[in-house]
Amino acid sequence: MCYGASPFVSPNGICIYGDSLEDHIIAVVIPQKTYIETWMHEHQIEKNYSEILNDEKLITEIKKSFSKLAKEGKKKAFEEVLDFKLYDEEWTPENTMLTAAMKLNRQNIYKKYEDDLKEMYASRKKK
Repeated sequence: MCYGASPFVSPNGICIYGDSLEDHIIAVVIPQKTYIETWMHEHQIEKNYSEILNDEKLITEIKKSFSKLAKEGKKKAFEEVLDFKLYDEEWTPENTMLTAAMKLNRQNIYKKYEDDLKEMYASRKKK
C-alpha cells in the first residue's frame, strides 16, 4: 500500500476504508510520533503531541504526502485518500488491532472507528 510509505505514518499505522456507496476512500492513521515531533520542531510549532494531531497545518502536510504517493503509485482518482483521522495510540496484537502475525485486523479497526469513518464521509458531503 503506497500510503504506508509516508514518513508521517507509523509502520502498520494506516487502515484504508472504502464504502461501496461512496466515490473515494478514507483512512484511520496512527502517526509516526518521532517524525511528527521533528516536523514540529522544523516548523517551529510549539504544541503538545495530542494537540498537533488536529492541527490544520499538519493535516495539510499529510494530505500533500498522500497525494504525492498516490501520483507516484499511479492511483486512480477513487483510490486517493481524501480524508483521514489521526489517533494517538498504538495498534498491537494485545489490543486486537493487529493479528499475531502483525497484520492489520481490519474488521476490528473498522468496528473501533466506525463512528469516525461515518463522520468522515458525512463531512465530505457537506463540503
